[in-house]
Amino acid sequence: VAALCDHFRIPVAVVINKADLNAGKADALAAWCFEKGYTVASRIPFSPDVTAAMIARRAVTETPSPLAPILRRIAENILALPSVPAEHHTLSHL
Repeated sequence: VAALCDHFRIPVAVVINKADLNAGKADALAAWCFEKGYTVASRIPFSPDVTAAMIARRAVTETPSPLAPILRRIAENILALPSVPAEHHTLSHL
C-alpha cells in the first residue's frame, strides 16, 4: 500500500498496532517509516478492551477504555497532515 501511495505521491501515515508486544519490531518499523519519510501517527498498545468493545457492539471510543484517547489522537494526527482535505476534518464520529 505504501508503494502505491508513493507512486501517486500520497503521504503515508502508519499506526503501529500492538506495539508493546514486540518493541524491537515496532522500533524497526518506526525507523523504516522515518527512512521513507512516512509519518508514524501513533503506536497502539495491546488491549483486551478492543475485543470487549466488539462483543458489546461498540467502538472502543464509545467505551471508558484507555485506548479511546489514543485513537482520538491518531485521528487528530492524521487530520493534521497537510494532504487531508478540510472537509474531512471532523472527529464527531469518534
